Amino acid sequence: MDEQHVAKNLAKFGEANLSPANILGTQRTVFGQLGVVGAVQRTAANDFILLGQPFEEGGKFYSKIFNHEVYGGAEPPTQGSFGARDTCARVRHNVVNGVPWAWEHEGDDEGGVRHFYAGIAAEAKDRRVLFNVHWQDGWASLFHEPTHEAAPMGGGIGTAPLWCYEGYCEIFAAKIAQLCGVDYTAYANDLYSPFATEVKKLIAFTSEEFFARAYFTNDDWAYNLLCPLFYKTVRGPAFNLEPAIPQQYVLSGVASQVPAPIKELVQKVARPMDIPDWYRRWVRLYGRGALMPAVPAAPGLAQPGAQHHPPPPPPMMGAKFGAPPSPPAAFAPPPPPGGANVGGLPPASFTGVNPPTGWAGLK
Repeated sequence: MDEQHVAKNLAKFGEANLSPANILGTQRTVFGQLGVVGAVQRTAANDFILLGQPFEEGGKFYSKIFNHEVYGGAEPPTQGSFGARDTCARVRHNVVNGVPWAWEHEGDDEGGVRHFYAGIAAEAKDRRVLFNVHWQDGWASLFHEPTHEAAPMGGGIGTAPLWCYEGYCEIFAAKIAQLCGVDYTAYANDLYSPFATEVKKLIAFTSEEFFARAYFTNDDWAYNLLCPLFYKTVRGPAFNLEPAIPQQYVLSGVASQVPAPIKELVQKVARPMDIPDWYRRWVRLYGRGALMPAVPAAPGLAQPGAQHHPPPPPPMMGAKFGAPPSPPAAFAPPPPPGGANVGGLPPASFTGVNPPTGWAGLK
């Protein structure tokens, strides 16, 4: 095994600002800055596990756990299972003399163990976070991997699709690193950079606060805010929102897979008369002057007429926003048949108020 990075990694892991307790404390600080309520840190400080120097004993392969050497008399990693879903309770005690704690590479042969060390810097694994001390700058994974262990286990954008959960994990990791005094750009994952670029569009459209709520708490309100960006992808190229999504928010090819919760929300719009809350907010924020894109009627239902207009949403609340504005032209009586501009209504246009300004007042 390559030993050239071990000493540096162990020294960095031992720095006070990079201790597991400080990383988790900083993560909580960022939650507070973003107003995220209800996020859960599933991993504990003693389950940041530093692995290296693999060896064979009794026909099984193990790696030395360096926590005792780095963290002194800290509590040892959890030996038992965290529950029925935990398949990774592989911490072993006193496998050989001189190695008080080891990680069993259960089910792996020598090739599999070598592949682990050659191919991965760290891994979040059922409430534990494994760090490869042989990886160049493997310590920098301290900011990224524990973020995965704060994402909800029951699905959502914190677990799928890949571009979404890894992209935001990089963005959130940079926030933790900054508060710990580390410039994360030097260690950012090149593979995930294109993902982060697309996620930044989602954040710009909704705000950092609302996207973080979606990621860490599966917040339905926050998911609704993202629906306009995925409407055309879910419904098909014939269905366009008017006015069109501004180019700076249009997602690229790596973001072609739609997160399941957002896809479900968009698919609930079965007919033009089914105006969901997210669409009402879209109308209110942009002053949209065109109709909801037509959706084929369900079998046995007549296709609604083209003159349906969404009713106005409730006025914005809170002293921050002042008195509610006058209803835009989109809420005028529907025009007679023959086109959206018949009767003097203006075509669809933006109000000049772009996301994320005003989202909070539309709740």
